[in-house]
Amino acid sequence: MNTIKPVDTINDTLINLDSGDCKDLSARIKEIEELIEANSANNQKLYESFENLTRIAENSVKKVTDTKDTVKVIQDIAMNTRILGFNASIEASRAKESGKGFGVIAQEVRSLADVSKSSADKIVDTIQAIGADTDEIVHYIKTTSEIVEKNIEYTRSIAELLKEISQKIK
Repeated sequence: MNTIKPVDTINDTLINLDSGDCKDLSARIKEIEELIEANSANNQKLYESFENLTRIAENSVKKVTDTKDTVKVIQDIAMNTRILGFNASIEASRAKESGKGFGVIAQEVRSLADVSKSSADKIVDTIQAIGADTDEIVHYIKTTSEIVEKNIEYTRSIAELLKEISQKIK
C-alpha cells in the first residue's frame, strides 16, 4: 500500500488549515529542514571519509606490489646462493680431503638459501592474501561511497520539497 500522497493532495490539505495550524506546521517543517541540512552535512563528511579510505587502501595496494618486487629480488638471491653453494660443493669434492671443510660450508650455504627461499615464498603468499583483501576493501568502500552519494542527493531533494511546502503555507 502506497502511503505517500502526491504534493497536490498535501497542498489541498494545507489549504484547509487555520493560521495557528499553519504556524505550527511551518515551525515543524523548519525543524525538519534543519535536521535534513545537518544530516546532509554528516553524509558529506562520511562521503569524504570514504574517499580518504579509498585513497589509503589504493596506496596499500601499491605498497603490496612494491613489496612483491622486493621479495622477488630476495627469491633471486636465494636461488643464486643455492647455485653458488652447489658449485662450492662440486669444487670441494674435487679438492678431496682438503676440501671437506669447504664442503660443509657449501652445504650450510645451500641450506640457508633454501630457508630464505621458503620464507620469501611465505611472504609472497601473505602479500597476495593482503592484496586480495585490500582489493575487496576498496570495492566495498567505493560501493558504500556511491550509496552515501545517493543519500546526499535524496536528502537534498527532500529539503527542496519541504521548502516548497513551507513557502506555500506561509
